[in-house]
Amino acid sequence: EGGRSSWGSGGGDGQGQSKGGGKGEKGRRSKENKRLRKRLKAKGKGKGGGAGRERLKREAQKGYAKKKAKEDQKAQYKEQRREERKKKRQAKQIAKAEASGSGSGKGVGAPPKKSSKVFKPSLLDATPWKGPGNSMLRREHFLKAVGSEPAKIPATASEFHPVVQEIHRHTAFLKLRQHLIDSCYKGSLPKYPSMAFERWWLSLQDGAADDAPPTGGDPLLPASAAHQGAALLSDLCGVGFTTSEARKIAQSLADRARQASSSFRAIAQSTAEAPTISTKKRADEVELSSNWPRARARLTHGAYEKLWALHSVQHPEEPEDSNNFEKRALAVALRYEALGGTGFQLALPTTAFEVLHKNFQVCAECFASPFNCWFPWYCSAFIDTDDAFGSLGSFFDFCPKRGAFEVNPPFAPALLAKMREHIHALLAATKQPLSFVVTVAKWEHAELDALEASPYVKATLIVPREEQQWLDGSTARRAPVELLILILQNQAATKDKLMCVTDEKMAKLRASCIGDAKALGPRKADKKAPKSEAADNGTDGSKKSKEQKKPKDWKKGGGRASEGSSNPHTAEISEANSKIGKAKKDKTKGESKGKDKKENNKKRPRDESEDIIEED
Repeated sequence: EGGRSSWGSGGGDGQGQSKGGGKGEKGRRSKENKRLRKRLKAKGKGKGGGAGRERLKREAQKGYAKKKAKEDQKAQYKEQRREERKKKRQAKQIAKAEASGSGSGKGVGAPPKKSSKVFKPSLLDATPWKGPGNSMLRREHFLKAVGSEPAKIPATASEFHPVVQEIHRHTAFLKLRQHLIDSCYKGSLPKYPSMAFERWWLSLQDGAADDAPPTGGDPLLPASAAHQGAALLSDLCGVGFTTSEARKIAQSLADRARQASSSFRAIAQSTAEAPTISTKKRADEVELSSNWPRARARLTHGAYEKLWALHSVQHPEEPEDSNNFEKRALAVALRYEALGGTGFQLALPTTAFEVLHKNFQVCAECFASPFNCWFPWYCSAFIDTDDAFGSLGSFFDFCPKRGAFEVNPPFAPALLAKMREHIHALLAATKQPLSFVVTVAKWEHAELDALEASPYVKATLIVPREEQQWLDGSTARRAPVELLILILQNQAATKDKLMCVTDEKMAKLRASCIGDAKALGPRKADKKAPKSEAADNGTDGSKKSKEQKKPKDWKKGGGRASEGSSNPHTAEISEANSKIGKAKKDKTKGESKGKDKKENNKKRPRDESEDIIEED
């Protein structure tokens, strides 16, 4: 057949390859063979035949091998260049780390290992605040005006830098919370009680309850392993865990907390130089980061500017290039980011604070933070990080003899009990005008009932949950329960014209707490649940009480359901509605049966017996 049957444009295995080129390697080789054949014909070396065919094959294989060798050489060169660039980058990182003077146990300037899991910190937001104003008092002058002593900042014997110390504390605290979540999902009921870790932490604070041990001196990490926490046991049993399972989880968390605290104290004995803090301002956020150990915090522009303003009030003479603000801002951001919690930074709206300041002479807050305070003077949980931003220390160390103060405590039963006792002691110890405006979410608990029954309560205001408004950063939120406002005063405050309670003042206060808002957190009814269950459940997933299921007749302007108010036509309306609903139900059932019957008739052949039955 000669060379045409295999290498020509006709049949054989090479059919179509010389024209279309084929695909991949075969197509490339066929094109090369075609070019070689043309060259051989031009030189007069045969016109096909067996010898020409073999020669063509050898020439093609030699050319293909040459091309492949070039491609391999090029790929090898690229790989070598890639390795060289990688080594140069590593050398630059080591040189930079050595220049900054940072070191670790693995050697000075060791580059940090890349974690397979990238942790992205949450974005911290801040509420609006009153601002410094023109007549701003210094902290010592304010404390003197209200008759309280300045708070004592706990001294530390460690030479460890505060920012580096806070980074290690932040990591240990996040691991502790994750341990509780993992333990809850290993039990018979995979469910984590909302805010359980935060309530457990609050119950373990120094002096929060009589049976709670001290935290070992650390402001964040609890040091006790023996105390399991009654609050945690109650939360775990409330979501369905048995008592033995709840005790096992609580004991495991207490053991892990003891280990974390001891390991952190061991780290704090070493020394380290101050890290380099960098600030990156983007379009929607500001990022504060540390070079070694690596950590970063993300803040909104509003939160960053608020921290800067509060810091400027406390340190007006500090130079801007000192870098102290960045270090303190990163430390306080890491502290509150670790604490976390849904609704943990809720505050009253700006309009409510304006009414309290103007009509009730409120001048400071008893439970706040640098992120959610409205006044420049406030009590907070962490004096070590918040002192640079105007904190007065813990509320339980704050003992004013005169003035009016807003109290918005976190919902922890032990903390509420201690707060009530502290307020009673302050009101009984002075004869000067002293007033406290307590704002809490109205949960059903004995501690709230005891607070409402206080002999110092002069006025009570309840805002329905459909109308009340809180601020979570700059976002308006709505809690799944009512807002309860209690005004506790001594006799001198009730006689004071500026502090006394009147109906007009209470109406203004109620109007200032109302507004449009989004629902708070994950407390929503399950979408997959039937309508009957969703109707019986509240927005927080818990079943409504008998009082909530009953229809309420609210007074104009809000308040409790009025007794004796009933509609005489209620029974007739409900009977008519039930008849209408039954008729609609029967109609939908009939339509669905008719549709099913038509579909069945389409699927199977017609039977003669059905015609006879229809005629009958």
